[in-house]
Amino acid sequence: MSNYLSLSRAVLCVSVAFCISSVSAQSNRTPVPPPTAQQIVLARQAAFEMSAITFGSLKVAMRDGKEAKTQGFYTGAMVYWARALPSMFPSGTGMGETAASTGALSDIWTNRRDFEAKSADYVAAVTKLNDIVKSNDTAAFTSQLMAIKDACDACHKDYKTRD
Repeated sequence: MSNYLSLSRAVLCVSVAFCISSVSAQSNRTPVPPPTAQQIVLARQAAFEMSAITFGSLKVAMRDGKEAKTQGFYTGAMVYWARALPSMFPSGTGMGETAASTGALSDIWTNRRDFEAKSADYVAAVTKLNDIVKSNDTAAFTSQLMAIKDACDACHKDYKTRD
């Protein structure tokens, strides 16, 4: 468990440092160009990895007998990610469209309505998990983790290459 939590905390610290440096750069009014398609691909890949680390640490926490109410920070972060997820797939960031390697299938853009519906299912699943934290229902929390996995798998089945 401590490896997952340590890694999650390390990723969180790096993210916070990035945000602070972004705010500092903005306060100097230095023009920053918009991210390139390659940078967007790399950012979404990093975010997916952080999401996987967070999800894994939640599973470990439940396995180790932690109370659901202790996981609110992590579930809140997952809600933020879930809400942002569709915007991380703008046109021009698919397979072969950038120098970055990506497993994003072109169906994301040709069947956007379904992709966004599956993304909304993920938002609903992680939002429910975050709400369960408030009631401290550890059994429901553990069960909801499977609903999140199902939401992830449903989207990945149709929109991600197999590793």
